[in-house]
Amino acid sequence: MRREVLLVLIIVVAAGAAWWWMNSNQPENPVLKCPRECTYGCIPQTSTCRVPPCPSNCNLGCINGTTQCKPSNVSNVSNVSVTPHARRITTCGMVNETSELDSNLYSDGTCLTINNDSITLDCSNNLITGSNKPDSYGIYIKGRKNITLLNCIIMSYSSGIMVDSSSGIYISGSDSRGNSNAGIIVNSSRGMSLDYTYALENQVGFWLVSSSNITFSNSPAGSNTVGMRMESSQDIKLFNSGSCESSSDDVICESTIISASTGNDCKVVSGCGGVVCSQCHTHTQPHEDIINPR
Repeated sequence: MRREVLLVLIIVVAAGAAWWWMNSNQPENPVLKCPRECTYGCIPQTSTCRVPPCPSNCNLGCINGTTQCKPSNVSNVSNVSVTPHARRITTCGMVNETSELDSNLYSDGTCLTINNDSITLDCSNNLITGSNKPDSYGIYIKGRKNITLLNCIIMSYSSGIMVDSSSGIYISGSDSRGNSNAGIIVNSSRGMSLDYTYALENQVGFWLVSSSNITFSNSPAGSNTVGMRMESSQDIKLFNSGSCESSSDDVICESTIISASTGNDCKVVSGCGGVVCSQCHTHTQPHEDIINPR
């Protein structure tokens, strides 16, 4: 009897020891640790590094996905390039990711439609040419945010660039000319900057409708029927821009608030309180060697 009791006790102790060993070796829920190289910490509940913030001295924000300031005080922005892994574009169509034009493009209707947010399109000074078909656009942006256009030369559309219901748009080093309606038209959009961008020989150079927080820097309109037309817009800033040599008015404002203006060229101004203009002088025609090669 005593031997049987001892055997039962041994079995109970062995079973308990086995249970303890099995449970003590079960892995606990892993604690995600933020890697040391994540200077700005991690996204909560992950080990993914936070994106570095854009420096506060970048007045026009940063180029998408970098901490590099968008250029505002250099005349040559062709050295502002996109990521080396950008998709190469050789035909008109939808642009779904950061891309770079590989050649000149031609279309009878709209050429390029930006179809996603947070995209950079570098045209690399290639020509985008249309046939002046009604309601056609060289580049069409609707309902998008955080879009950058660089070094685009657009000609012979209804409007060269159409920005509709969008925000966070940056256009630099570009030229829209010879379009039957507008060089660049901005409708119901906010938070847009144009830097060293030209609108030449259009019906209207730059046309703003119901938009806000739009900044023009070193972006003149020249030899248009109307240089700049702004309707029902507010917080418009003009720096070293303006309009000259228009066959009608250089600048027209209707129910529009100009919040800052300095160093602009224009002569005939209609309804634009706050626009400060100096005498017009001849601007260097950009991209002439590309558009009219000798």
